[in-house]
Amino acid sequence: MHIWRSSVVGFLALVTSSGAILAGNQRSVNDCWHPGDPARSIANCTRVLEDKSEPATGARAYTYAGRGRAYLEKGDFEHAIEDFNEAIRLDPRLFFAYYWRGLSFFRMRDFDRAIAAFSDLIRVDIKPESPFALMALVARGLRIA
Repeated sequence: MHIWRSSVVGFLALVTSSGAILAGNQRSVNDCWHPGDPARSIANCTRVLEDKSEPATGARAYTYAGRGRAYLEKGDFEHAIEDFNEAIRLDPRLFFAYYWRGLSFFRMRDFDRAIAAFSDLIRVDIKPESPFALMALVARGLRIA
């Protein structure tokens, strides 16, 4: 549970500090962020993604990651992974999408794919002191048979 809270706090800090990427789209992205209420988050993120007036690729990537996080919280790992993959396709530097994708595989007990996802995170995360990279290293070491 502690890792989950840390990742939520990390995502919120990243979303609120990414003004250049989210300029003009902050309200839309924030509208789909409701920790503890995955159904509301999924519905609002889907609405934002269906709105064709949202042109910023960065904002769409964050929105896919936000909806994926809601699916992860709900336990719908397949949909979560689909959304994290799309977020990563739109913005390959979106390191927390890699982390949450790895966590989704881990929760599915698909440890080989979890390790691969965490390894991808380590390759993309340019700051080795990042808590996400450190959590990925720990999770790689905690492979459960």
